[in-house]
Amino acid sequence: MISTQQIQESRILLIDDTVTNIQMLVEMLEQLGYPNVKGLTDARLATETFSEYKPDLVVLDIMMPYLDGFEVMRQFKALDPESAVPILVLTASSDQVTRLRALESGGSDFLVKPFDIMEVSLRIRNLLQVRALNKSLMEHIHFLEKVVRERSVDLLTARELLVKEKAQYYGNAESAELQAR
Repeated sequence: MISTQQIQESRILLIDDTVTNIQMLVEMLEQLGYPNVKGLTDARLATETFSEYKPDLVVLDIMMPYLDGFEVMRQFKALDPESAVPILVLTASSDQVTRLRALESGGSDFLVKPFDIMEVSLRIRNLLQVRALNKSLMEHIHFLEKVVRERSVDLLTARELLVKEKAQYYGNAESAELQAR
């Protein structure tokens, strides 16, 4: 089971070119008990920040200068194709084409600006819960893979010992039979 503390300790990366949006989201998340929030207003720094900060969740605007959110998601995917970091897409564009493209590009969830603070906080919590469960599952898988590797080595070692003992036994049995003749 994932605790509230585990979820609140998650790292959240906010990427939006509007400073007031970043400030409002940072303040809201800190009030909700999320101390690890980093805001970014220049999408050109997104990939570097993503690599260094290693967020558990990205809240991403779509319409930004220099790089739009679609390009940012493409760069994240190129950086880490197996990444399971959820992306909550926030945008002023509410048309279906944008929503579908955002979800197809790697967005995990989608909200239209202006957004309801309660809805954003619930979606963030839900995405962080899924992320925490996924991380826990991956840790368990890695642990089990390690145990299987160790047991495989133990089995190979035991097999080699058995083969040597069998050869020694049959070798001694043949020697005793030859001596008896």
